[in-house]
Amino acid sequence: MDHKIVEAFMRVGKCHRTLLEHYLNKDGLYRVQHQLLMCVYKYPDASQKELARIQNVSTAAVAVTLKKLEKGGYVGRIVDRDDNRYNKIRITEKGRKEVERSIDLFKRVEKGMFACYSS
Repeated sequence: MDHKIVEAFMRVGKCHRTLLEHYLNKDGLYRVQHQLLMCVYKYPDASQKELARIQNVSTAAVAVTLKKLEKGGYVGRIVDRDDNRYNKIRITEKGRKEVERSIDLFKRVEKGMFACYSS
């Protein structure tokens, strides 16, 4: 019985991820890019190294993803006044709008998931 419950949770998780990716990919942002964009939003002015630590990925992986986000106009790099080697990653207005759209999407999907349940 317990194994069937675990399988059901896994199926629900996969359906949830697939649905979100369907809507998020429409703007050309893929899951890894979107996750990093959300992280930049949550941790403004973090460095590439700090973002890698927070996301528990390599700095190289963050560098590749940041380059794509920067090219798309979602984030920008600001050189620290005190240390020219240190870049702060900052979300742009376009990035902020994408995050706001995503949060709205997450809320709508969650509301739909629990629509048939009572408290």
